Amino acid sequence: ECDAIRKKSCGVPDKLFVTSKWGKDVIEQNGIKTPTSIVPLGVDSNIFSPRKSTDEVYRFFTVGKIERRKCTDLLPALFDNAFNKEDNVELHVMCDSPLPQIKQQMPYFKQAFANSPLGDKIKIHSLKSTDYELASFMQSMDCGLFLTRAEGWGLPILQAMACGKPVITTNYSAQTEFANNNNSMLVEIDTLEPAIDNIWFHGQGQWASIGQKQVDQTIEHMRAAYRNNVRTNTEGINTAQKFSWENAAHALLRGC
Repeated sequence: ECDAIRKKSCGVPDKLFVTSKWGKDVIEQNGIKTPTSIVPLGVDSNIFSPRKSTDEVYRFFTVGKIERRKCTDLLPALFDNAFNKEDNVELHVMCDSPLPQIKQQMPYFKQAFANSPLGDKIKIHSLKSTDYELASFMQSMDCGLFLTRAEGWGLPILQAMACGKPVITTNYSAQTEFANNNNSMLVEIDTLEPAIDNIWFHGQGQWASIGQKQVDQTIEHMRAAYRNNVRTNTEGINTAQKFSWENAAHALLRGC
């Protein structure tokens, strides 16, 4: 449930736009009466296009700023428990941000990644300046790892699909608008918990609870992707093509 300030703020505009039906449901469940339209975000398939990695190393990757919501703190343990030093596998993490709250945490997370048992297989990447650079990064990878407690949309997941990459993600919140069992390896959610990280969220609303069951599912998906050398995602490409920026613009105009 939203707090009073957020409810009041959402009641001021003449119109609200959200990216997903899930987001609209949150608005309505909180008793906010402002007319709300759904405008899904898009992906430029001319930039984020399929390219199969041919390197012998199998590379997992994630894109998203450091947040408890995005389970950044769980990444070293997930990787360490899924693989061993003999496995020809790497984890590539792009989690930086210009935000000061993120900058302050970067040294700690870099050290945590480096000190993990498979730290020499974990690579930290700086933010990319353009979509072309981000697409090139994703195209050089093999499998997207997007374990998350909640998303307003989850654009990097869709961008990874557009690049033809298999993705592992949580079956909860806005990404369920496009992520399904045909185009994703889903981590099922049993319960919700208060959204608290003491930085961005202080108990306003709920998000997915990530427990041992979800950790085990994620590890099994990672092992299966590596073991079976899964490097393509045809259904993901097809899904991404349905979410163009042109379609987003048309949805915005219809909602106005």
